[in-house]
Amino acid sequence: MHMSTKVKRSYVKNIKSIEEFEATFNGMSAYIVAGNGKGKTTFLRILFDRINGETNNANILRRKDENGIAEIEFTDNNILRYTITPDGKEKLSFIYNGIEVKATKEILERYSSNVFNIDRFINAQPKEKQELLYKYFNIDIQEEKKALKDLISERRLFKNIIEEKGNVLKNINIHQREINVDELIKQRDSILQDYENKVNEINAQNKKNKEKYDQDFNKLFEQMLRYNDQQDVNRNKQEYISNAIIYLNKFLELETNDRIRAIVEEITDIFKTIPDPKEKKTIEQLKSYLGEFKEIPLPPKPDVSKIEKDIEEAKAFNMSLEKSKYQYETLKQEYDKLIVELNKTEDKIKAIEALIASKLKSANIPEGITFEEDTVLYKGYEISRKYLSQSELYILALKIGSMNLKELRTMYFDCSTLDKNSMAEILDFAVKNDLQLLIEKPDYESGELHYEVITN
Repeated sequence: MHMSTKVKRSYVKNIKSIEEFEATFNGMSAYIVAGNGKGKTTFLRILFDRINGETNNANILRRKDENGIAEIEFTDNNILRYTITPDGKEKLSFIYNGIEVKATKEILERYSSNVFNIDRFINAQPKEKQELLYKYFNIDIQEEKKALKDLISERRLFKNIIEEKGNVLKNINIHQREINVDELIKQRDSILQDYENKVNEINAQNKKNKEKYDQDFNKLFEQMLRYNDQQDVNRNKQEYISNAIIYLNKFLELETNDRIRAIVEEITDIFKTIPDPKEKKTIEQLKSYLGEFKEIPLPPKPDVSKIEKDIEEAKAFNMSLEKSKYQYETLKQEYDKLIVELNKTEDKIKAIEALIASKLKSANIPEGITFEEDTVLYKGYEISRKYLSQSELYILALKIGSMNLKELRTMYFDCSTLDKNSMAEILDFAVKNDLQLLIEKPDYESGELHYEVITN
């Protein structure tokens, strides 16, 4: 196992804007100071970037006819050297106890790290911050995030549909009672039956009364006929006897005859005993006497239109209620199935979230950092200048960057946005965590490249 090490000395020659520059740090933190375009970033990063896999070509040479050199001596006295020729050939070598050999993969891994770009992280948008951390900590949750995104969309869809169907269910009134149509029909039929019974009763009475009237009429008619016949008989008798008396009186005028006179007297006495015939009775007189036959009038037929309307409305209401109940049951089944599917989706989401949480936990991320859908939080706050101070942002970035440091405990960043107090807090954090900071610091007077070792 190797001991931790830091940068003791850096040297760059003929690369980009640097003609030749050397800085001795002896493992201490330092500022690399210069104006814009004077080579601060090149001096700090050219060799580290190459160690971490970046390649260059001859365009980086300041003088195209000479080699470019970048060299770092570490506090363990070993040296890494980078050379690039005018024809673009690159070489990485390792010098140990004065012996120069090819820098093997194993050697490079000792002095390399998963370089964390502090400046880029601090200035990145929330989603980019998240992606940078995933990459830095080798967290591969792309498939899980995609599946989670799809499941969250599916859950949102389920919830929207469930809410929509739930609102429809609330508005379906299935708690009303059915109207008893049979009872209404029974009431109607009872009214009509009572009417029919009354009509039958009156018709029977009318029939009975008619029969009695006809009997009385026939009886009186027979009496009338006998009466009229008797009048005819009396009239005929009187006429016969009167004619006989006239005939006998004419005979007595011609000849006196006591015997005939006695007969005339006797017949006259008989005539006197015959009642005078009266005027015959007529049918009209009979009807006038009895009067016209009058039936008992039938009562008006009861108006059942209202109850008929009630029956039809009750049938329509019951049909609508039955339809509503069917619609409710059908919709309730769909609603319950959606709830089941939603719960399944929730379980899948929880399972994926648990898997993501497990992967994040195993990634050894600094305490307090949590991930949400498209952002990163620190102690519950979004990692941005809106919620964290400059010193908090940089210290957090240093914490993150230091998590993957290997043997080399050196980090670099640009402090152009930091004030004096923030810088002091960051340097204090570096001392407490055994970090060497090589910090780009702007020279606003556009001065040449130089360095300042930080001694306290």
